[in-house]
Order: sequence, then structure tokens, then C-alpha cells
Amino acid sequence: MDIITTLEQSAENYAKFIPESKKTAIIEKAEQLITQQPIFKSQLSHIIEVMKTNECEEICQIITKKTK
Repeated sequence: MDIITTLEQSAENYAKFIPESKKTAIIEKAEQLITQQPIFKSQLSHIIEVMKTNECEEICQIITKKTK
């Protein structure tokens, strides 16, 4: 349970620095985990919501462009 709580807090703190392509992958994995581990639905749903609502900040966009 501590791990999922830590992931949830990390999502809140760092979502704005994660490129959109990575967020999509995180959302997909979280959705898969909800079906496999419904006990964590609340936390995983929150992570999904955070990923969807926090846009990548300008610094994140610059880094993403340089690595392509």
C-alpha cells in the first residue's frame, strides 16, 4: 500500500515534467492495473486524472524536443 501511495504523490509532484507520450503509457498501465488490482482503483484513478490534467511545462517540452 505504501508503494501505491508514493506513486500517487509522485504523480502529483512530477506530472507537469513528464512528456505527453510517457503520460499516455502511464495511463494505459494504470488502467490495466485497475482491472488486475481493483483494491487500488481509487489511487490509480487519481494518478490517471493527474496525468490527464497536468500539461507538460515548457521545460519539459524543450527537453522532449531535444531528445527526438
